[in-house]
Amino acid sequence: MPAASVGLSSDASAHSARVWGVAAAAPQVSVGLSTRFQLWGVVASASGQGSALISVDGQPPKAFRVGQVVSEGVTLLKLGPRQASLGPPGGGAETFTLSLQALDKAL
Repeated sequence: MPAASVGLSSDASAHSARVWGVAAAAPQVSVGLSTRFQLWGVVASASGQGSALISVDGQPPKAFRVGQVVSEGVTLLKLGPRQASLGPPGGGAETFTLSLQALDKAL
């Protein structure tokens, strides 16, 4: 009798991993994609709305509002006090976060 092949959806696989106490793999983010962007500044409200200064592919930084397309397939999704979350419109596994460099307190 041939062995049956059973395929699980990613949701079912994640649920099975939790049930058996196995840590599920974190979503993979394309390192190449996230390294194309650099965060230069953030003006954000407590609700996560506002603007961010972001440079793309080494170009001079430009201001982007939450919901605005930063590059093809990449939208500014939300802002934090020193962070900007980018990814496809509506979020998803390809979402990544840019953070401002730490302040130099020696100045």
